[in-house]
Amino acid sequence: MGRLMYKVVVAWKFYLALFVTLILPPCIAKVDILYYSYYCLIILLEKCIEVGLPTLIVMVFISFVHAIIDKEKDRQFKSLELIAFENFTYMKGVGSCPTNKYSEGLLVLALALLVVHVRAITTRDIALHGYMDTCRNVSIPYPFGIGTSKETGENCFLEENLNLTCPNNNLYSRFNLQVLDITLKGHFMDSCFMSPYFAITPSNGVANDPFLRTASNFTISSKENKFISVGCETYGFLNIASTMACSKFPDDVATNGDYSGIGCCEVDIPPNMKNISIEAYRFDLSSNYFQTCGHSFVPKRGSYNFDISHLEKPFNTIPMVVDWSVRDDLGCEAFRKRFRKSACMDNSYCHDIEISYGYQCRC
Repeated sequence: MGRLMYKVVVAWKFYLALFVTLILPPCIAKVDILYYSYYCLIILLEKCIEVGLPTLIVMVFISFVHAIIDKEKDRQFKSLELIAFENFTYMKGVGSCPTNKYSEGLLVLALALLVVHVRAITTRDIALHGYMDTCRNVSIPYPFGIGTSKETGENCFLEENLNLTCPNNNLYSRFNLQVLDITLKGHFMDSCFMSPYFAITPSNGVANDPFLRTASNFTISSKENKFISVGCETYGFLNIASTMACSKFPDDVATNGDYSGIGCCEVDIPPNMKNISIEAYRFDLSSNYFQTCGHSFVPKRGSYNFDISHLEKPFNTIPMVVDWSVRDDLGCEAFRKRFRKSACMDNSYCHDIEISYGYQCRC
């Protein structure tokens, strides 16, 4: 009977502490419970010591004050703080914690809070608070955004070139390219255009010349894309920097998935390409050996597998990756020297763009 009463008392103290320190203060002060519990988690895991109920209340009350202070700060990237776990080292000390009833309860509470935050990280948007954060199934992280806020009238995006639209529930960039995915690592995947295919006849030697214009914030990713031409007795031309050709001798047609035979070729593309044009030409206008189509395009690496049927039935679009950055003539160090502060907010670091001017803020 005495052992049962002891367990009841321990459980009562634990749940009372949970209510007093975690549930009650946020409700009174109107602080986001997840935002507040982040500080509770840090306090509990950082201290990792044997404590009683009064000490626990004092410790978490301190974190409550910190939560209120930080909640009042005007931080554009405050929502990004919840995913800044790269330098999260507090869990290293958990294994050396005391193993009495209180410490076990604290460990359970800490791990429960960690699970809550992991779920919050995977489901919570990383756009500015109060703004549209998705278009269909594509997340829109800041500094990208759509239009202006109906409540404040402020822009949802950092720069005009990062302003997107969502007509018919499809996400589009400023230059009317459909956006398939955006990452905070600086990649921006959209639906690649290609040179409209042409029927190879004696009088037809070149496809019309599609042109892709990008803003100063974007470059065609040389690491993530390839330049490919498909068609027999044809070759493709990309801007003025890269030329590739498929042999005009139809002795060995490429097999499915292969780019080295007749009918399909690929080459790497140079870095820092912004405004590109794509063309597809025919070598010999007099030859009628292959009555097929020819086309050129810049697909994301691994997204295209050659199939012989593409020689006669080309597709329309395929994913292409574009690198993006916050456009600025200053890099990270130059920005710091001129303005005596970092270009990025707390819990993020400034990353220089290697192939163009500008920077990214990474968590």
